[in-house]
Amino acid sequence: MSAFESDLSKSRLVAELDQLTSLSVDELAEVYDSELVSLIDKHCPVVKMRCRAGKIAPWFDAECCMSRRRSRMMERRYRKSKSHADRLTWIQQLKVTHSLYEAKRNNYWRSMIADNRGNTKKLWRTFSAVTG
Repeated sequence: MSAFESDLSKSRLVAELDQLTSLSVDELAEVYDSELVSLIDKHCPVVKMRCRAGKIAPWFDAECCMSRRRSRMMERRYRKSKSHADRLTWIQQLKVTHSLYEAKRNNYWRSMIADNRGNTKKLWRTFSAVTG
């Protein structure tokens, strides 16, 4: 932090205040932007991070994944062909996928509630997770 403060005090924004008075608003904004960007790049360099997608939901399993895959495959087929039959197939598959999701979700949370029936702390956490 002290190195950043030191570099900031040596920058054009602080050290050359008398020269900045003759600049227009646009030029001042340009100086401000360039000085701060260079300071931030020096003291807080960009670090590339890889974010891995986590599991969508605790109840989401391989069967849900395959159903979602089929739905996306049907959608691609429909978008390519623009066929009414392909659209109906895609919509039907979407309905199947959504009903599967609902059944899996309901079964998962019912079993969690049943498993935690005697433990009020865990049961409260389960209800909290269900209601968001």
